[in-house]
Amino acid sequence: MGIDRLIQAMATVTAAHPEALLVIAGDGSMRGELEALASRLGLAGKVVFTGRLSNERLTEWFQAADCSVVPTVTLEGFGLVTVESLACGTPVLGTPNGGTREILEPFEPSLLFDDASAEAMATTIKRWLAGDIRLPSRETCRLHVLERYTWNEVARQVAEVFEASIDSRRRRSAR
Repeated sequence: MGIDRLIQAMATVTAAHPEALLVIAGDGSMRGELEALASRLGLAGKVVFTGRLSNERLTEWFQAADCSVVPTVTLEGFGLVTVESLACGTPVLGTPNGGTREILEPFEPSLLFDDASAEAMATTIKRWLAGDIRLPSRETCRLHVLERYTWNEVARQVAEVFEASIDSRRRRSAR
């Protein structure tokens, strides 16, 4: 997921913005390694690990956050966490990989890091904290999801794909 790079970025971010706090939700086999990295970088109190959260608690954390960060380093499928955060009204900064790019690029390209490096993440996060990057409002984030990612909208888009395929086959058969 690139959490290690995000933690590395936080060492640079907190040097310039000591008030910055990174909360990492979830659990997994790398948790101990990530906690050790945060400790080695002197980020005690600046990086907090919540462990696994219920869906309800995760929603509360999203809504409490000023911003979510999705630091994906490899190609992924649909960026569900990105849409979940936006649906809670929380803007997302993310790497230009996979689903996160597909979601954020048409919405607000400035939310994408230049690449998946710790340096690129640190640069963008510091610019945001300094007020050089303006994040979309909570209402704008929610509206983006409601216009594009509800089950009704997704079903409509899937139906369009099938209809286009059927039309294409009919045209080929008519020749």
